[in-house]
Amino acid sequence: MPNNIIDIHSTPLLSICIPTYNRPKDFERMFRGLIQQLTCEVEIVVRDDSPNNETKAIIDRLLPGNEIRHQYFKGEKIGLDAANLFLIEKATGKYIWWFSDDDELRPGAIARVLDLVKNDPEISFIWANFDYAKDGTPAVNREEGLFKDRNEVLETLGTNIGLLSTLIFMRAGALPALDLARKHTAGFSFAGLVPIFHILSGTGKFYFLRGPYVLCNPISL
Repeated sequence: MPNNIIDIHSTPLLSICIPTYNRPKDFERMFRGLIQQLTCEVEIVVRDDSPNNETKAIIDRLLPGNEIRHQYFKGEKIGLDAANLFLIEKATGKYIWWFSDDDELRPGAIARVLDLVKNDPEISFIWANFDYAKDGTPAVNREEGLFKDRNEVLETLGTNIGLLSTLIFMRAGALPALDLARKHTAGFSFAGLVPIFHILSGTGKFYFLRGPYVLCNPISL
């Protein structure tokens, strides 16, 4: 675990936002790998709608003291979309990375994202490639780099754009779309993508991280 001293008055560059519901074993596996990559520029934000306190116990055990900046919220089950919108609101980072509790983050992923947004602050959307097979084969076969425009984003990614752990975006660009998204949230309805499409309708830059940097649902392999 990194030995970073957190300045509570500073703003993190990246918030990794994790909605979770009643999957403590998956959460712990994901979380153990995640915290190995954290720096003082990153915060963890968890919304836990589980009917028990197992996830909170994992966080307390793996994040002792104040070495890692994190927020934890306990609530009633509201569905994935509503939880993701809640996390946008509560996060404090300039960028948000939505991450699923049953995926895994590959080594070097966070460092690569931080380096990318530091070098080009006009980037408002990043899509981090994933694989299923643990062999490093990217799910989307495209050269790394900027998308030409929003149309290329949608044409290249297709339905893959909805995979939770691939989405990294500028928080300020998502905030204006929260009210509209909430009007259309009903359990698991993909209304959480409304802020993403709002960002893609803007004037920022959109980037494809070839990776793969995300291992999708490895326990199913």
